[in-house]
Amino acid sequence: MLFLIQVFSNNSYQVKKFIISLMLLLVAISFQAQQNVSIEKSQIVKVKEGKRYYVHMVLAGQTVYSIAKAYESTVDEIYYENPESTQGISIGDQLWIPVISKETELNKELKFADFEFFYHITESGENYKALSKTYNIPEEYIQKANTEIKAPFREGEYIKIPAETAFNKLDGVSDLRIEVEPEVDLPAETVSFDPNIPVVPNFRHTVKPGETTASIAMEYEVDLKQLKAVNIGLGNTVKPGDRLRIPQVKKKKEKPEYINYRVKKKETLYSISRQYGLTVKDLFIANEGLTEDIDEGQIIRIPKKEVEDEYLVFTVPSRTRLNKVAKLYGIPAYEIRDANPGIENRLSAGEKVNIPKGDKAIIAKPEPEVSDSIVALEEGHETETPGAKIEMDCRKIFKSDTQRVFKVAMMIPFYLEEIEELDTAQFLLSEQDNFDPFRFVKFYEGALIAIDSLEKQGMHIELYVYDVDQSITKTAKVLKDRNLRQMDLIIGPFFSRNFDQVALFAGNFGIPIVNPFSYRDEIVQNYKTVFKVNPGEKYQLEILQKLLPAYYEDANVFLITQTAYKDADKIMNLQHAIFETIPFEVHIENRELYELGIDIAKRDENYNPNRPLPVFMFEEREIQPDILSMNMDGTTAFNNRLTKINYAVDSLHPFYKKASPLRENLVIVYSDNKAFVMDVMNRLNEHRDTFDIQLIGIPSWDRFNEIDQYQASNLNLTYFTSSYVDYKQERIQDVIYKFRERYKTEPGITGFTGFDVTYYFLSSLFYIDKRFERCVSDFSMDMTQNIYHFTDAGKDHNYENKGWNILRYNNLKLTKLRLPE
Repeated sequence: MLFLIQVFSNNSYQVKKFIISLMLLLVAISFQAQQNVSIEKSQIVKVKEGKRYYVHMVLAGQTVYSIAKAYESTVDEIYYENPESTQGISIGDQLWIPVISKETELNKELKFADFEFFYHITESGENYKALSKTYNIPEEYIQKANTEIKAPFREGEYIKIPAETAFNKLDGVSDLRIEVEPEVDLPAETVSFDPNIPVVPNFRHTVKPGETTASIAMEYEVDLKQLKAVNIGLGNTVKPGDRLRIPQVKKKKEKPEYINYRVKKKETLYSISRQYGLTVKDLFIANEGLTEDIDEGQIIRIPKKEVEDEYLVFTVPSRTRLNKVAKLYGIPAYEIRDANPGIENRLSAGEKVNIPKGDKAIIAKPEPEVSDSIVALEEGHETETPGAKIEMDCRKIFKSDTQRVFKVAMMIPFYLEEIEELDTAQFLLSEQDNFDPFRFVKFYEGALIAIDSLEKQGMHIELYVYDVDQSITKTAKVLKDRNLRQMDLIIGPFFSRNFDQVALFAGNFGIPIVNPFSYRDEIVQNYKTVFKVNPGEKYQLEILQKLLPAYYEDANVFLITQTAYKDADKIMNLQHAIFETIPFEVHIENRELYELGIDIAKRDENYNPNRPLPVFMFEEREIQPDILSMNMDGTTAFNNRLTKINYAVDSLHPFYKKASPLRENLVIVYSDNKAFVMDVMNRLNEHRDTFDIQLIGIPSWDRFNEIDQYQASNLNLTYFTSSYVDYKQERIQDVIYKFRERYKTEPGITGFTGFDVTYYFLSSLFYIDKRFERCVSDFSMDMTQNIYHFTDAGKDHNYENKGWNILRYNNLKLTKLRLPE
């Protein structure tokens, strides 16, 4: 069985029963299959049409499946190469079986391809024109991607469907001969396809019952001929479920309105911009040639525009005083203090300061507040699962759609073939922890619990479940299912090459597709409409900039890297983020410094308490105790610089030289090499009695197994992880209870992931529906393992989660750190 597909609406338990029944049936089949004789590969190899084949003679008791298994092939491949075998096989029949299997052939083709494509398995009589209409890809590009295959096609041929990104590459294919295909001309109501008409990116309109081509054109206010020209073969009638591209309509730019403002005496661009709630940049854009040097009486254009925030944010360019910033903006210093509780008189470079906007600012009216909890919106909804928060601009569509039926596809590796080939007796007598069909069942069970919860909230779901593992041939066969083209969401597949195939397919039809497990950045760089659940490393920098002032204020910071060249760009970004965050200088109490001078003096065997203390070095600076003694209640300022250490060259010598005995020494280690990390931790631990050493590990220390917990606790190791389950939380206990009650097992990380992914994305569809992609970045939700807060990855409507957990070892326990909002 190459794939499993079954549709269920509003009864998720049927899916579970279906799979269990199927597994029992296949076990029974496999038990009987074991009675068959073993099959050896034929020694006869012949060449046909340039391809090498085994020639197998069918013997008693052999089946097509058992023969396919013996030759590491598939039933479909044998049927394709031997069409007569579809009617059954008999003793003495000869079967031609490729020496190189189709799976091997496809994997090799994908590995060495120089353009992106996914596979379509043909039906008998299909041709290039039909595929062009199905996938809305110009016929010439599909032909250029398959120059060796002639139409009409045989059943079971693998045709490459190129992605739009491949068109430029395929334009270089010059030896193409367009085939004349036996198909009637397009009806007169259609128009020629025009690839030059821009379309709304990564969007398809799904046709509803009763709609026509004309009504859709009116809905989007587009020209009917243009709508037809961007959808190959589109006539006046459409079928429910069809997905249509929509021409991009150029919106007329509204001319901005301006106020002519006459500069008054002693005014600056900053004070003028503040009055109207604008930035200085706004004034530069509105006044070509404008400089900061303005004169009294000069006319400046002030753009009329609505502003949302109450404050302007001023970033301090270099060390300065609060009064100077107040003077720059022409307001009293106390107004800035009121807007920035706790602000100091001296401001450091990079510090952010809220500047109150003036009374001439046009403040946009906020939308009305709504409840933070997605499950408490309507009476009778369960409040057992995580709540969601919606930002203002998307709150107006924060409403569940209880009328619509949402179609969701799940592609989970069930490995049904492995069940078919079980040794039943051995299976029942042995441990099965690594049995592939059991690896992702918990993901599926978690998904069912999430679906059940959403159905109780009024959501109607048609769930399509497919068995998709690492096999490309199985994946291609799944993509052949016409139902997939009408999905509202696809979750999976879980393996990289198979996900890439389905992602290209989903992008072609504008269907959001979720990858629950991958850390690969390529999936949001190379494809369309992809949601990457595991957060990217780059978002750790943003969190680190909040972590340092919250937990390591005034620390002496070191950055240790394994070498100078490995991940140089990432380390440069990390170094810059730290430099921007730590204060330019720190103040240490003179009394502490004086007491340190006494301790240092006592190390001398000739120490005399009646003599003046000798000068000593502290953090590479000469300290004179006699000067300290004159102001014991004061402080001394020290430059606070980041110390970068290349471990391969310097080992820890820079740390020994610059470590501070009076403040925290924060060591940030960037490495994914466990052996290197263990070496650094060992050596730092040797000095923990001398110095207060705190350790932060990035980027992916959560993947290290068997880290020394004693050393980690000694150094208060803090690190990032995308998965952390706090079993004390009530909602976590609720999910565990349901797993135990329904499946007599614990959810584990895979089960929690299945619940989280399914609940979050189906909730998103349910509550923000048609504006899913536009508003999902404002739809954050605390899940069982992590916060889901998706941000635009910057290309083709792809989104990546930026939520990380921060964990710290303390007294041999792991605790989750909370950051200030």
